[in-house]
Amino acid sequence: MNTPRQKSECRKRQGFALVLSLSLMSFLVLLILSLAILTKLEIQSSANMMQRNQARQNALTALNIALGELQKYAGPDQRITARADLQHGDTSANPYWTGVYGNSIAASYTTTPEQIATDLTDANKVDSQGSSARLLSWLVSGNEMVPFNPTTDIGTSGEIINAPDASSIPFNPVTVVSNLNDSTAITATDLVIQDVNGSPRAARILVGDGVTADSSDFVAVPLVDLENNTGAKVGGYAWWIGDEGVKARANLPLVTESNKKLNAFVSASRTAVELMSDGGEDDDSLVGDRIDVAYNPEDARLERIEQLEELPLVSLEPVDFSTKLKYRFHDLTTRSQSVIVDTYAGGLKRDLSIILDESFIPAVDDPTADVNRLWVPHTGDTLGFTPGFAIPTWRHLRSFAQTRVPTTGTDAFKMEPILPAHDKADNGGETFPDHVGIAPVITYFSMGFRAAYNNPIEVEGIEPEIHLNLYPLVVIWNPYNFTLKPPPDSEGYYEVGIYPTYNVKLDLEAFVARDSAVPEWTNITSFDFQRDTDGDRTKTEFIRFRLKCPEDGIPPGQSLIFSLPDDSTALYDQKNVLYNKDPLDGYVSVPFTPTGSKTPIKALSEEVFADYRLVNNYERSYDADGNVTHESNRGSSFSNNGGGAMYIYIGEPVEQPIYVGWPSPDGHIVHNPSWGPRRWYNTHQQIGWDNNKVKVLDEASHQQEPGQLQYKPPLDDAYVFLTQALFSGQGQNAQLDTDQFMFTTRWLAQGNMRAVRSGRTRRDGNFNVLYTATTGNVKTPWQKFSNGSGSEEHRTSAGNGHDWIANEPVDAILYEFPYEDQPIFSIGQLQHANLSLVGAYPSYPIGNSLADFRLNEKSSTPIGYQLARIDATNQGGINQLRNDQRGYYDISFLLNRTLWDQYYFSTVPATGDVPDTLPNTRYVEYNDSVDLQDPDKSAAGLMLNGGFNINSTSEQAWRAVLGATNQLKYDPEDALGGNPLNSAFSRFSRPNSDDDLGSDTSDAMHKAWDGYRTLTEEEIAQLARNIVVEIRNRGPFVSLSDFINRRLVDNPNTNDATVGNTAHEHEDFRGTIQAAIDRTATHSDDDGNDAFPSNDGTGLFWQADEMATRGDSTNYNHNQGTQYAYYNQARLEGADVPARPYSNRSSFAPKYISQADILATIGSTLSARSDTFVIRAYGEVVDPFNPAEVRSQAWCEAVVQRYPEYINDTVNAPEDNPSKLDALNKQFGRKFKILSFRWLSADEV
Repeated sequence: MNTPRQKSECRKRQGFALVLSLSLMSFLVLLILSLAILTKLEIQSSANMMQRNQARQNALTALNIALGELQKYAGPDQRITARADLQHGDTSANPYWTGVYGNSIAASYTTTPEQIATDLTDANKVDSQGSSARLLSWLVSGNEMVPFNPTTDIGTSGEIINAPDASSIPFNPVTVVSNLNDSTAITATDLVIQDVNGSPRAARILVGDGVTADSSDFVAVPLVDLENNTGAKVGGYAWWIGDEGVKARANLPLVTESNKKLNAFVSASRTAVELMSDGGEDDDSLVGDRIDVAYNPEDARLERIEQLEELPLVSLEPVDFSTKLKYRFHDLTTRSQSVIVDTYAGGLKRDLSIILDESFIPAVDDPTADVNRLWVPHTGDTLGFTPGFAIPTWRHLRSFAQTRVPTTGTDAFKMEPILPAHDKADNGGETFPDHVGIAPVITYFSMGFRAAYNNPIEVEGIEPEIHLNLYPLVVIWNPYNFTLKPPPDSEGYYEVGIYPTYNVKLDLEAFVARDSAVPEWTNITSFDFQRDTDGDRTKTEFIRFRLKCPEDGIPPGQSLIFSLPDDSTALYDQKNVLYNKDPLDGYVSVPFTPTGSKTPIKALSEEVFADYRLVNNYERSYDADGNVTHESNRGSSFSNNGGGAMYIYIGEPVEQPIYVGWPSPDGHIVHNPSWGPRRWYNTHQQIGWDNNKVKVLDEASHQQEPGQLQYKPPLDDAYVFLTQALFSGQGQNAQLDTDQFMFTTRWLAQGNMRAVRSGRTRRDGNFNVLYTATTGNVKTPWQKFSNGSGSEEHRTSAGNGHDWIANEPVDAILYEFPYEDQPIFSIGQLQHANLSLVGAYPSYPIGNSLADFRLNEKSSTPIGYQLARIDATNQGGINQLRNDQRGYYDISFLLNRTLWDQYYFSTVPATGDVPDTLPNTRYVEYNDSVDLQDPDKSAAGLMLNGGFNINSTSEQAWRAVLGATNQLKYDPEDALGGNPLNSAFSRFSRPNSDDDLGSDTSDAMHKAWDGYRTLTEEEIAQLARNIVVEIRNRGPFVSLSDFINRRLVDNPNTNDATVGNTAHEHEDFRGTIQAAIDRTATHSDDDGNDAFPSNDGTGLFWQADEMATRGDSTNYNHNQGTQYAYYNQARLEGADVPARPYSNRSSFAPKYISQADILATIGSTLSARSDTFVIRAYGEVVDPFNPAEVRSQAWCEAVVQRYPEYINDTVNAPEDNPSKLDALNKQFGRKFKILSFRWLSADEV
């Protein structure tokens, strides 16, 4: 039995068991509860994971759709891209949407100029801004169904024949996104955008505060709904394609190696990120704070930066720089590369580094064959000296590229003269390949004269011969930045000639009593300057002399005076030598002879001390009663109020006379340097004068006042006729007589004094606008310019005029040739090629684009008159140059169109080994299996780092691109050293001077004609701003030449007639960059705000330099009003209201920054399209029962790059032109590849 104790123990054990059971039960309940919670969490996590994955799948769907759209629209070469703010302005609601455009005009390089002009002025093909770009789509989600079919909507030449109507593109960037502001979260789902029909659609943010600092830089795009099989919304996607090519590339370091600095000075090797605004409160200010030292361009680690977010890692101020970068998301990139393609006609560009090399022999059917002209002639240009005469050939361009200036040895920076040639006929079996030539320019030729005895009259019993003494004075100018050596084939001699035309016949009269007891003026004989210098009165010919070039040649920019030695008294023999001496008392003489005889006339002994005079020759007809029935003044060119014309040349010495007219074969051909017998470096023809002021005595105009003849008379008593280069029309010789007009132009911008021939084209009146001429009476000094004495007395000036300034001659250096140890980098450097074969064309035709005042709507408007005309003004007849050159062209427009789109300079050496790093470091090897020395394939093996899209409207990016040379430690005059430069633009690869503009007016008048220019940070900012304005006024641009050339249609929406500065009113007056340069002309704009001109009209030089303006009642002599019957005054002056400096006569002097100067520096880095894009994609999942509830969101980013290979690369090679492509490659073009991919958190968006 149990005892009490036993019962007690039992009860204890039972109690413990109960407690334990209860505890275990609680634990089990807790365990079960925990397991239930864990299971629920797992289920929830799994559901979230599933929703996130679904969101990511939707984002990937968006990415794939975006990539397909990009391939469809931007894959072909003949596409360009631009941000929405180009067309819709900087106030556009969605400025960073990317638009893709095609060209409405069929591409062809064999189109005639008149057809080009017709197409570019056809309202069915170009818009009101003159752009032929046609919008195909905006690259954002929601626009996937735009009705564009690349199979049916594209023509055979790549042109767009059916562009989508604006109403058929569902979403456009002008629509405001509702509820988007600074406080909007990236995850916001209440954003709304309306489609083209006004229906609201949801929108999502794809660029937000993760990378930008302000909501104005956010990018929001339409959301596209995704539905399940039952039609219920289950999610959505969105995508945006950002254009990286419109941004400046930030990871290109500054060149620091001494041996590479020269190349970096010539061609942009980087972009100057430090010049961008730092994004502060004054972000839009031209003078606001900049990124500055936060960006260190000398850090070599820059090249290793791959993401923009990594840039602060190489900054001296990483935290500060990170903040600044958030303001520049849409302006900077580290990933842009360009395929080197022709966006106008399609296909890879061809390599001029190879094509222009002497080792390259073009095939007969190669467009660059030597005989081929650089553009197709007008269809009516067939009847001149040769069809298309004066259109340069590819051989001309090759001659420039292959003529290299030595940089070492005894001949360093010295060149021998080379005879220019174009369409030059064979001469006795000798051939003359086309060549641009190298030679001095003849800028002054005067001929003083007077009657005199040939020996002293003090010698008793001698009857002295009566001669006409000639006092020649010649100036020649070396416009190059190297020394011109003496001509090697003529023992250092040049030949010059002068031919005065019209009525230049004088009578020698003596006051004697021959037939009556009363002395009277009696005709002794006559002298005709056209016929009598060699004693044979039956032939008209040039009066010729030879110039002995100094042994050391002509230094860069110098103008040398040549005259006869002081002791010269020789007979004229067509070979008399002039030396580089200040004019003295020497002369040569021609005997007066009777009509029909070559025997010199002698003064009769009783008439030796009689008075003699020179007067105009009159040819009279008489009736039977002795009355005068007709009188012709055969000396009218020397008469009071008379006029005439002259011809001059400088050339190689020849033995035979230079006849004009009989016995030459043709009246026109004798003046043509392309005629085989002519050996002329340059000739200037039909140089007119008018309104002579000659002292009138009795009934005759006297060329020599009555008086006794002398032996060796003083020079200052000579009568003179002269012709001279007008230059900028300053000084004594430019003014000429006070009542005589001279025709002033912008002689560099719209003329070419070094052309092989200047004269009167079919589009000129009676003017050779580069030269002027006059005659002077006995009181007129025959040396019509002012030079000083001393060691430089044998020199005079060029540029402003011939006068010395501040007791020194002005040296004008305008042109260069390539150097033997440096490649050509950019087509912009070809501005120095002397392709303007006639003087009416511009000095720097390639890279510039100014409207020609001869190509206008005056009198008639034949088809294509904007670019070419073959009709004449009917002023002065169809003769000489007018007869030889039938077609007159906008040479700059046509050269730019030929060169900039089809060709590029890779800087690959044509022969030998190809270096690992090319001289132009922006070109990097992409495919090492490509033969880079094959000009048709080199672009398949290279990519352009940081290629910059000319359609960019990023003002900040343009700052960086324009500032490429900023901080470069280089001194062009001392390659071994140098302080950091400001942003430099040099017309010369190796300038002879610095960027100093001069400390006073006289100093400035010297400095304007050499050296280079640099711009301050503010001036770069102003220029960048102006470029963006011009892009919006003219764009989009379908090709580089489209951007470089002026528009042929004037935008009616930019009529700024009420504004004082109207240079920018006419888009058809100048190219895009030139318009941006000229848009700001002074340091105060029209609103009184700060402005920073590239060329400052208030500068010392531009204030002293005169403008090419019409004369008025007080200054009528400066431009005769009748010229505007043929010329467009506004185009001549550069604006409706002329202003300094772009209307100055000296505009385009070396210190005047021109469009071509900028393109020489940055041209090789520009592209008309982008090939690098960033795709941001978004996906979301919603509750199918409550679609307003977004369950999950996902963002991703991919960087995609277009490459030279076509989509179907098994059929077509990268170098295949569009005509060879299969259907797939024609439709979709070259292949895009994904370079990088990453998922983004909301904080990173």
